[in-house]
Amino acid sequence: SRPMKRIIEPLQKMNVSVIDNEGLLPIKIRNENKKHIPINYTLNIGSAQVKSCLLLAAFNIKGTTRIIEKISSRDHTEIMLKYLGADLKKEKNTISLTSPNFLKPKDIIVPGDFSSAAFIIVAVLLSQNSKVKIKDVGLNFYRVGLLDVLKKMKAKITITNKRRFSGELVGDIEVKSSKLIATSVNKNLSPRLIDEYPILFVAAAYAKGISIFQGLDELKFKESNRLKSMANALLDGGVKLNL
Repeated sequence: SRPMKRIIEPLQKMNVSVIDNEGLLPIKIRNENKKHIPINYTLNIGSAQVKSCLLLAAFNIKGTTRIIEKISSRDHTEIMLKYLGADLKKEKNTISLTSPNFLKPKDIIVPGDFSSAAFIIVAVLLSQNSKVKIKDVGLNFYRVGLLDVLKKMKAKITITNKRRFSGELVGDIEVKSSKLIATSVNKNLSPRLIDEYPILFVAAAYAKGISIFQGLDELKFKESNRLKSMANALLDGGVKLNL
């Protein structure tokens, strides 16, 4: 049930033969010996998955493919490709990949996943007399929007020992019990914490005041309506909310 049109349409512009199934899987890709072509493509949504698909599809297409992001999204793919030697450039909101490319093998250290750490962070914030240090967590700018929101909510969070693993920013996160206050999150921040909304809603349920979240449309897509599922779970738990 994951919507596929958002990747089918740009692939067709690249001259890839894709047989559509009303925008859903399964889809068929045929080798019709067409010459695939580089494209300039504007992404209207903040989707790292679509962006990564297009970069990988363009990897051996002769010429320069450009992706213009209206809403910036996580950039793990760009960092990894550049680390491995791809001819990739980023200027403001435009990513350019000139192909064909020949990557160099390198050792890769994978940082701790921030989305997993988020649950521990909020659990400690909401517990009394608690503190924890989570080591070697990935601090990619487009992944740690939750930290910005929690700090606005007066969370006691400190980042130490910053360094880079395979091009990615990494550090240790120190967290202490905190009395959280309500906050508002605008739509521009949503792509930076899209996977952390469930645990952020829990933090907001315990914060003093009324929290307001905007730009949650992306939570309605993919395999299920995650926004509705979260709302139902919160309501079942006695949380007051308006959707």
